[in-house]
Amino acid sequence: MKTTSNSKINIMNSLSHKSVLIHICDIFMLIFIIFPIIIVIQISISPSSQDPSGYTLVWNDDFNDKTLDTSKWSKENRHPQSLNNELEIYIPDEVYIEDGTLILRSEKKNYQGYNYTSGSVISRDKFFQKYGWFEIRAKLPEGKGIWPAFWLVPNDRLWPPEIDVFELLGHDTRKIYMTNHWECENPSKATLSCFNQEDYMISDLNVPDFSSDYHTFAIEWQPGLIRWIIDGKERFRSTLYVPDIPMYLYLNTAVGGNWPGDPDSTVVFPQYYYIDYVRVYNKI
Repeated sequence: MKTTSNSKINIMNSLSHKSVLIHICDIFMLIFIIFPIIIVIQISISPSSQDPSGYTLVWNDDFNDKTLDTSKWSKENRHPQSLNNELEIYIPDEVYIEDGTLILRSEKKNYQGYNYTSGSVISRDKFFQKYGWFEIRAKLPEGKGIWPAFWLVPNDRLWPPEIDVFELLGHDTRKIYMTNHWECENPSKATLSCFNQEDYMISDLNVPDFSSDYHTFAIEWQPGLIRWIIDGKERFRSTLYVPDIPMYLYLNTAVGGNWPGDPDSTVVFPQYYYIDYVRVYNKI
């Protein structure tokens, strides 16, 4: 009888263990079935939730390749011959992709007679558009004389006009400049363009500045109207001399010049302009 009782107990324990295992397996089955569904739903919903209302995506680069997509961009290899008196020379080596991020690097080094090198990419002749929503998500460099920007320039090479989605002067990383340039009625050599400009400063000290975290910068460009949107909120609008010609994309970091001043001893080099994505939309 004792042996029989022990056998029954062993059988019951075995059944109990099997029951626990079955329940555990059921739980894991539910996790493996439900979890991918949640992930798929999240992935499929997330991108569309970022699209501006009333627009459809027509061009983008999320920089997920190991190298720059040359069907979309060209690296500049030149010194900007302008009235700004900038100090940098743009070279292809200062443009690269790392971990899904486009990086424009600025360095203090001697190169072909210049003391600073930097990075610049343009979409000229590869992508250009009249009107739409133009957006970038980026983390910006800092320091006196450091001048990152995202701007639109006519693809026909005739300047002005020009739309600056944003510019930042590295000595004040809480302030963004938003500008619409047009040709002056009576241009002089000193002033080749007139402009309508506004600046936006982060007043909340708890909000990261534009060099310490990623922010989104966008314009909505329509006939007779340009709206500037930073982190989803309109910060400026212009109805003066709104361009009506196709423009290409221009990303760069200038170093020095009349407006930002030249770098001083407080600037830590290299500096980096990190770009998560660039997206362009058309109105539906």
